[in-house]
Amino acid sequence: MPRLVRILFHFLLCPVLAGLFAASCGFAQSVSWEPAGGQLGFGKTNRLSLVFDGCQPAENFELPPIDGLNVGQPARSEQTNIINFKVSRRVELSYAVQPTRKGEIVIPSLNILTNEGRLRVDEVRFEVVDATVGGTDLNIDSLVTSLLQVPAGPVWEGQVIDITYVLLVSRRFQVSLSSEPQWSPNGLLIEPFGEPEQVSATVAGEERVGLRYRTRALVRKSGPLQIAAVQQRINVQTGDRSGFFFSRPQVEEFLISSDDPVIQVQPLPSPAPAGFKGAVGSFTMESNVVPTETNVGDPVTWTLKLEGTGNWPEGIGLPERKANVDFKVIQPQSRKELAEGKIFTGTLSEDVVLVPTRPGNYQLGAVDFTFFNTASGRYETLSGDAVNVAIQPMARTSPSLPPVSPASPETATPSAELPASPPLIESTGPALPRDPLAVRSPSAAPFVIPNLWWAFLIFVPALGTWIRQMLRRFNADNPNLQARQALGELTALTITLEKAPGPSERRALLPQWMGLASRALGLPLAAPSAPAIDALLAGRASESERGEWRSLWTEAEEALYGPNTTLSEDWPSKARRLVSRIRMRRRPPTAFFRRRYWIPLLLFVPLLPLPRGEAATAPIDHYREGDYTEAATAWQKQLEATPRSPALRNNLALARSQEKRWSEANAWWTTAFVLDPSDPDIRWNLRTGLSRAAGMPPRLAALLDSRGLDRLATLLSPGAWNRVQGAGAVLAALGLSLTVSGLFRRRRLALIIAPIALLAGTLGLGLGTVGVLQYGVLAHPDAVVVSGDSVLRSIPTDVADEQQSRALPAGEIGRVDAAFLSWRRLRLDNGETGWVRKSVLVPVYAAPDPNQP
Repeated sequence: MPRLVRILFHFLLCPVLAGLFAASCGFAQSVSWEPAGGQLGFGKTNRLSLVFDGCQPAENFELPPIDGLNVGQPARSEQTNIINFKVSRRVELSYAVQPTRKGEIVIPSLNILTNEGRLRVDEVRFEVVDATVGGTDLNIDSLVTSLLQVPAGPVWEGQVIDITYVLLVSRRFQVSLSSEPQWSPNGLLIEPFGEPEQVSATVAGEERVGLRYRTRALVRKSGPLQIAAVQQRINVQTGDRSGFFFSRPQVEEFLISSDDPVIQVQPLPSPAPAGFKGAVGSFTMESNVVPTETNVGDPVTWTLKLEGTGNWPEGIGLPERKANVDFKVIQPQSRKELAEGKIFTGTLSEDVVLVPTRPGNYQLGAVDFTFFNTASGRYETLSGDAVNVAIQPMARTSPSLPPVSPASPETATPSAELPASPPLIESTGPALPRDPLAVRSPSAAPFVIPNLWWAFLIFVPALGTWIRQMLRRFNADNPNLQARQALGELTALTITLEKAPGPSERRALLPQWMGLASRALGLPLAAPSAPAIDALLAGRASESERGEWRSLWTEAEEALYGPNTTLSEDWPSKARRLVSRIRMRRRPPTAFFRRRYWIPLLLFVPLLPLPRGEAATAPIDHYREGDYTEAATAWQKQLEATPRSPALRNNLALARSQEKRWSEANAWWTTAFVLDPSDPDIRWNLRTGLSRAAGMPPRLAALLDSRGLDRLATLLSPGAWNRVQGAGAVLAALGLSLTVSGLFRRRRLALIIAPIALLAGTLGLGLGTVGVLQYGVLAHPDAVVVSGDSVLRSIPTDVADEQQSRALPAGEIGRVDAAFLSWRRLRLDNGETGWVRKSVLVPVYAAPDPNQP
């Protein structure tokens, strides 16, 4: 009995205990680094993985900072294995790390929070050595040169210097950029790098190619200044990694750092002149006074303009000007304009308006501007000469004119102050606006289509037609077409022959089978013999395969024409095996490049064209009864439902004009004119309104004048011209498609219609484009007109002391390209942008603001 117990213990209990031990080992949790030590390349992107076995990191897990390593964001991968019914899970966080110094780097032991609690990660050590490329011993510094070029001469405090960054690489490896240059120098104010230039140079006897970046920087402090290095990532292809179907390039990433040169910045010479205000660079100044002879009360404009390259960000200002106390001074804010993409080259100008109050001869004093010229290394002064201004007494009213009543506001004596701006259209008589218009169908809204979409619309249908016809002709020219069709029929017939119930049925199918086999093999014979088949397969099949075909064909001929009329039992299976081995001859690659396929593409060589009734009875009754406010309110509500009605906009402008709100009326008449420029009543009303209030931009003045291309443009509205563009594009696309189809299929009617459609489409596209371009910003769907004098601000706030602003007169046109609360960013016709209240904007195509008074 004891012996039996021991046997059961060995054979039953021991395996169970071993299984439980193995299971406990299999479900143990651990976290470790891979690799667990070794070497890291300095300046090279290395991969370091944190592996979680049997667990996973907690949510929002992040590594603590590691001294000497820059650690990127991890790439996470998970793997689940099932072995002997045991499930193990492995989570790997792969980090891209870059050493920041050479020597030994230690990743200390960590207690990491996982879903199974906190686990300890052992300490690992790495030796940072010079990075090598691939499996070679070549150092990356021997293949790549990165340097900063700074001025060699003296550099002054406040000077703008040119800095060049050059990256050169060897031709021995294929190198590509993986990032833009990264640069954060201390003690410098820099402009962004410009577009790189391709350069080549010889380094250590080896020709290298690369890129050169240029920028400018402002040096703010004197003393020694070390320029921080520029860093840029590159990819170096070190070989190919072979796969089962294809190979992939093997790429290594390196972080390249340039040198960090030191420049000596000299302080400005001391003592500085009394008029020096800190300007450093190269400048020119213009001082202009217009007019030099005028009357009391008429304005004199004194313009001062400073331009050049220097330390503009430090707050360069214009010199002070002095005028006699007999002048009233109206001094607007200065206008500062910087070159596009530049912060050290610009222009500062200011127009001071002087209104003389007493007659006499005056002298406007000279203006001096002192700056430090970095080119000459000394202080220089720009001077504007003194100007004599003669002021005559105020002109008196001609005695031949009848006396003017002071109580009449329209004929009161003009004040001594200069009007904001005189009317651009002067009335020669008492021009009155005409009657309201009957409401018609709304005008078409314009649309903005990028040039690339015009190209797609015109050329893609023709390109698709060419591809379809080319593939059709290419397939029709295939010499193996009949053989391929015969092979398909032969395969199906072989299966039928194999399933035939008896010898007679098989024998009946043999002639058809032999004919299809002859065609599939490419033999130009209806009933070839066995020797012909053998000769055809010479060079195309092995000797054993040729023998099988001879035997198969001979047996078929004997079954048809010999004394033995039955086929062997294995003949169908042999036939099926041989048929499955038939391969079509490959067409040479040059067959795809015949001229007949590609000649229609010549049509795409020319350059692409550059496309850039409701009842109104109640409001009219209010208008005729003199209730203009009620009429305007009713017409504005109708405009909210039909915003593109030129008649409603004209009628609303009439109501505003009766309320003496001429600037607002002109804005509505402008929008009505854009929606229907050919209406004579709207033109008359707009000219009448402009004679009563100032404010008409040059674009609108040219359209009203209607000369040359502007006369053509005013035949239709911008929305109608857009549709002419679209119709022209469709006709041009149809003409190109018919041309391609006609060239392929030789259809005379298509070749006759195609040039007519192409010519008509090109003409329509050109006329539509010209018509839209003549309207300028008024052709944009978000176009607006300023209805009253306002202020254009640089930021959307009314705090004037903290921003740049300028007066925005009524009548300006532009488009809205951004919104913030009740503010709209306005882009004017000249490209200038600024923020303005939406209450002063009248949309050209959209519905008006219901809260607008």
